[in-house]
Amino acid sequence: KYTGLADSVRSAGEREGEVIHDGGSVDTNPAYSPDGTQVAFLNNGSSDYGSLTQLRVLDLETGKIRTVADGRKYGKYVDNRLSWTPDGTKLVYTKTPGGRWDIFTYDLVRGKERRLTVGLRGRDPAVSPDGKQVAFVGNGDGTNNLGIVSINGTKIRYLTNNNDGTQYYSPRWSPDGSKILFSVFRGEDRDIAVIRADATPLPSEIERKRNKKKADEAS
Repeated sequence: KYTGLADSVRSAGEREGEVIHDGGSVDTNPAYSPDGTQVAFLNNGSSDYGSLTQLRVLDLETGKIRTVADGRKYGKYVDNRLSWTPDGTKLVYTKTPGGRWDIFTYDLVRGKERRLTVGLRGRDPAVSPDGKQVAFVGNGDGTNNLGIVSINGTKIRYLTNNNDGTQYYSPRWSPDGSKILFSVFRGEDRDIAVIRADATPLPSEIERKRNKKKADEAS
């Protein structure tokens, strides 16, 4: 079946892109800079483990690659998806100091890394179009929830309130910053959904049952 499918693709005209980097066994999560001159990505270098990736930035004009966010304080390994700030001066990403995901920024101009959250267990950061907020996926008790934190690490708030094993992935902002697109696994398959960025989370199933019990007892 798949041999036939591959043959049909070739007969229609197979096209291949240009390889811009081939180092190590893993090159993943590429993200263009806002001006299109650079690509940030994760690469495992000489490591045998695909999960031990570092953050690299490739200059598309010169072909030069530099490794960033590799300071000793929080470790050198970067995990998961990453995002640029709109002005192209910073990268937002996750590391796992202490074994839990937290969100960090790296200032490409100053060469400084900053930790935005502590104990958040957040991943898949995505910077808002105005550069003021970061959408993320929070993890806890086997369930994910969508959240937003300010770019300076304060004012954390959640848009969802699940406790049923729901899993969220890769939030992305709409161009006007009013909505967030994401992938969600709930039940039997994985779907694409959207939520307002100013959404207020509904009570969870456990909270609804608890509130109903209290109301019944009060009556």
